[in-house]
Amino acid sequence: MDFAQYFGDVIWHLGLHRVRTVVHVGAHCAQELEGYQAVGPEWVVWIEADPRMFARLQQLVEEKARDGVHHVCVNALVADKDGERRDFFVAANDGENSSMLRPTEFGVSVGAGLTGEVLSLETRRLDSILRSLGMQAHGVDVLTLDVQGAELLCLQGAGDFLRSVKLLFLEVTKTVVGGESLEGKAIYEGGVEFEALDQWLRERDFVRRSHVPDKAWHGDCIYQNMGVEGWARGGGRLVF
Repeated sequence: MDFAQYFGDVIWHLGLHRVRTVVHVGAHCAQELEGYQAVGPEWVVWIEADPRMFARLQQLVEEKARDGVHHVCVNALVADKDGERRDFFVAANDGENSSMLRPTEFGVSVGAGLTGEVLSLETRRLDSILRSLGMQAHGVDVLTLDVQGAELLCLQGAGDFLRSVKLLFLEVTKTVVGGESLEGKAIYEGGVEFEALDQWLRERDFVRRSHVPDKAWHGDCIYQNMGVEGWARGGGRLVF
């Protein structure tokens, strides 16, 4: 199943009948663009940290943008604070796994290898970025995070915008099985793991709608915000 069909199926299954705004942090080369455009949003905001990758992103979005969908590209490293200098480790796989967190030895072995280049970038909170675009705190329907272990930092910087997010797509790493930690299976140093992230989201009315295997695992998760009023809520847990 390609991403466009997958994304459309999730939107339909969970009852989100209208998608006005999608925000994607860790945009890379906008591989998800066709899928987002297929559901007819008014706005898609792409945020990419690496300045050189950002130049490619702008060109690709301009080439593929569909009439009626307003795309905005922002060059920023998203975290929980504004104005901090952070190292940004450039990945060898065309930047796909670049992160503000250094890969572990295990992470390198499973594909998060580095070029050796480390950029010094200034962080911005997600709510600061969105307000600078003139967006209101109730204005984000779908938030996607592809930030290689820094998911919680990004969410902590979302502020009031997180309350209005209806669907959240993000990657997680699970290294605890049966209550026991699997030593050496973390992908990024200091990266948030599934158990901690899941607890943090549940405390804020987000319910997981995707299956997580009962083993060490790295993959995509979908969360639905049950605190948002006035929209149709989908059925049971989504398995993929």
